[in-house]
Amino acid sequence: MRSLPAHGDAQELAQRKQLLLQQMALLDERCSSTSSLLAKKMRASKSRSLAAPEPQPAAAGETYAAPRRRRERPTTFHRAELPSSIVNPRLKRGGEAESLRMRQLLRKTVKSQEFEEAVRERRPFKGPVAGVFRKTKVEATMFPIRYRRGELPCSIEHRGSGNNLSWICPLLQLDYEHYLPIFLDGIRCTESPYQFVARQGFDELIEEAKGFPDCVLPCLPDLIKPIRLALNTKDPDIVHAALRALQKIVLSNYGVGEALVPFYRQLLSVMNLFFTKRQNLGDAIFYGQRKGTDLGTAVLETLELLEKTGGPNAFVNIKYMVPAYESCVQ
Repeated sequence: MRSLPAHGDAQELAQRKQLLLQQMALLDERCSSTSSLLAKKMRASKSRSLAAPEPQPAAAGETYAAPRRRRERPTTFHRAELPSSIVNPRLKRGGEAESLRMRQLLRKTVKSQEFEEAVRERRPFKGPVAGVFRKTKVEATMFPIRYRRGELPCSIEHRGSGNNLSWICPLLQLDYEHYLPIFLDGIRCTESPYQFVARQGFDELIEEAKGFPDCVLPCLPDLIKPIRLALNTKDPDIVHAALRALQKIVLSNYGVGEALVPFYRQLLSVMNLFFTKRQNLGDAIFYGQRKGTDLGTAVLETLELLEKTGGPNAFVNIKYMVPAYESCVQ
């Protein structure tokens, strides 16, 4: 439904319409004067042809030369001849504002509003856009509130070489079933310092748990929901962080990959969308591959890692969710 124009726009449209009508009247006047001038010339030429004497035969040794007709110069119209109603008296002659006004006026005369509407009606309807790659609304997480309340067992330590986390106790003494899902849920944060605390804290916790499968396997079902929510945002930065977290979970301990096989249907649906979302043709010099920020490459690496660590049933479940995937195990 078209919105009503504002008062200033309506006034400007009325002025343009008045200018166009005045220009059309001026063109009609010029056309009528030109047609009358042509009619006078035609009548004059007929009268001269009727009154002209017959050409006398040339004498011996002489040639007949036809009289030269005078060429009429084309009629030119200067700006001074235009009526004062067309030219805006408030603008200076030859100024930039006046030239801009005239260009806008000419553009509107070439393509009028009615012509644009007719063209718009004749355009074929392509249908609605699916928007499968469109970013969705990120669901709120409790991580910033927990951080402000002081419920996390860490704080930011500012150093000259960069920021780091300072923990109140050794990491293996913490309750992994309580804190590991909290830090993993915070990877959806995009504000500082919550983003740094969540991702750095999760990396340090999962790195310290290597060799201790009892720290990761009991809380594995609680880690699926944060990863799925991060993947469903379809934000490239958050999706890439979720893929990196999933890779670190799989590589943390032996047997974690096989324990993840029942949860493939919750995680691989979004990976199927971004499986072919590559910005290159495999060139290692490409910036996205060198920096590890190419989303399609990260999805492929994650699927290959899941297949290698998921046991004999991993490829069948991956192929069911990502049909374009090919096995990397010989």
